[in-house]
Amino acid sequence: MVAAMRKHSFSALPTPNHHSDPRTPVRRAELQRLLPMWPHELADLSLNGRRRILQFLARALREERRRCRAGHWTYDLARHAALAQHMKWERGELEKLQGARPPAQALKRPRVVNQSENG
Repeated sequence: MVAAMRKHSFSALPTPNHHSDPRTPVRRAELQRLLPMWPHELADLSLNGRRRILQFLARALREERRRCRAGHWTYDLARHAALAQHMKWERGELEKLQGARPPAQALKRPRVVNQSENG
């Protein structure tokens, strides 16, 4: 009976890849817990929004590493691991987003040469 209860209680937990979809409320809730950002900032999935989230994640990760090296009593291994995991995931999402965009040279308009300038 205890094994059945244990199996039932663990099945309710989310899987390790529960934040694979960027729009899931779980990802948003975790980032709200980890970062000092407003919900509308976390909901921004554009290129600039992703960069901003990465900047906040990088800063929080640096601060957590500093606490670890200093042996500070507020260091939290679970927070450190969650920050590193989200940093890796957000970098991957940013690379996907950048890969989907056309290269910068393709966005430039071709230069039109005036016939009077060539003559």
